[in-house]
Amino acid sequence: TLLYEAVCNKNVDIITYLLSKKADPNQRNSYESSPILAAADNGYSECLKLIINAKADLKRTSKKCNGETALYLAAFRDHSKCVKLLLKAKASPNEKTIDGIYPIHNPIMKKYRKCLKYLLNAKASVNHLSIFSTPVYAAIEFNNIKALKMLLKRKANVNKKETMQIWTPLYLATG
Repeated sequence: TLLYEAVCNKNVDIITYLLSKKADPNQRNSYESSPILAAADNGYSECLKLIINAKADLKRTSKKCNGETALYLAAFRDHSKCVKLLLKAKASPNEKTIDGIYPIHNPIMKKYRKCLKYLLNAKASVNHLSIFSTPVYAAIEFNNIKALKMLLKRKANVNKKETMQIWTPLYLATG
């Protein structure tokens, strides 16, 4: 779509013009992506702000991928300004992908502290079980002590087993 292309080209003037002419911020392109997903995935916070203000669907997912939301993509790529904008617009930090992965996992695994802080402040669950593990388990597995401390400060369950129900975080830490 024209709006999608304008976002991909980070052209704020064209985005503003197209939205003033009632371009649909939720229209998908041939790859089943939308302007909000493109802005979040590329870290284009100015474009994202315009798309959000045009009432883009914050739960919009990519149909051809794994059902990632804009928040998931922004957190995955460490685009903290986009994460902050999306959370301020009330995007849910607890929407999972088709594969069962939550936005909180990648910032823990990749040590994206600012994104993790924003997600936790927005009440991202510290105890949910994704396809991989719990957030605490991921913090230990990826040697992210700062994330572990942040999770425990928010009352994360240190005894919850990982996906295969074999190991607790304590077992992993001592193994």
